[in-house]
Amino acid sequence: MSGDSTAAILQAWEDGRDASPGEQGLLLLGIARPELPAAARAVTRVGQRDAALLDLFERLFGATAPAVAHCPRCTQPLQADVPLAAIRVPAPAAERDHFSLTVGDRTIAYRLPTAGDLAALGAAATDGNAATATSWLARRCALSEQTDLSKDALTALEAAIDEAVTAHDPQAEITLALDCPACGFHWSAPFDIVDFLWRRFEGFVADILREVHVLASSYGWSERDILALSPARRRRYIELIGP
Repeated sequence: MSGDSTAAILQAWEDGRDASPGEQGLLLLGIARPELPAAARAVTRVGQRDAALLDLFERLFGATAPAVAHCPRCTQPLQADVPLAAIRVPAPAAERDHFSLTVGDRTIAYRLPTAGDLAALGAAATDGNAATATSWLARRCALSEQTDLSKDALTALEAAIDEAVTAHDPQAEITLALDCPACGFHWSAPFDIVDFLWRRFEGFVADILREVHVLASSYGWSERDILALSPARRRRYIELIGP
């Protein structure tokens, strides 16, 4: 990993420490796809974002994601190695972004949610209420001003968006089938690549900052100079410093 890439990771971590998951996802997408302008990242579909984050995870940490869950029945912890290949979903043959539905005598045009939508949702005041957040997102995905939607129309729009995501952006909704080795209970759990990758970033960044601290304290080098070194060279210098 180049010094510029490592510096970008540190900056994203600093910017996203107190951010919402949606905002963190957009920051991570900037690392995964640095060639995309900010405006293009914001309109990236959620499933496309998640596919890019799976690629980023594989580049940084390998092709297997170690996951930990707790059985809903007996609370037994379960550790599983999840191959990234098993949760990659091929893009639909016929991709669509825009849709419409009819509620009564009204036609409502809408689109799929994007990475920018989820970031904006995280920054919006939804009081942490899932129903309120879903309604907010549905209104945002409507292609024309929909401030006067009835309750029934809004419910129909939310359901239609969910169905469109399942059919046309399936990477956005990944679930894992899990079995408890202690009690045999079977359940499904969502796999959130943003949460998973951000947790790994916390440890990754902690290691980088520790290396910077040790090398700067011993040699007086700047952070920029240290990050320009390859990880292997940083580790070798730390070995030379000793305990």
